[in-house]
Amino acid sequence: MKELTWAIRHAPVFFDGIYHVVYNMAGFAYIWEIQFSIEDTLDLRPHSGGKLNFHGAYDIVTSILGTAYHDLLGNTDKLKVRAYWNEMGTDDAIHEW
Repeated sequence: MKELTWAIRHAPVFFDGIYHVVYNMAGFAYIWEIQFSIEDTLDLRPHSGGKLNFHGAYDIVTSILGTAYHDLLGNTDKLKVRAYWNEMGTDDAIHEW
């Protein structure tokens, strides 16, 4: 029942990470930062080899709502869903050499 799982069926997640390291003679500590992004086309139709497929809850719901959204209301098949987020962290320890 999570909205994002219904809006994005399958999409690659791209990421880029950076480590910020502080060091001296005794050891080092670090902070990490990762940037993530997803881009997918919003297509609310069930797909299975070009045929409708009613094997799961997703397929049943999208058969009804996808038809209404794309065909009856005339919405585009080219709408993009994009998500970007950052995560940062540290282990709060000084590591010896």
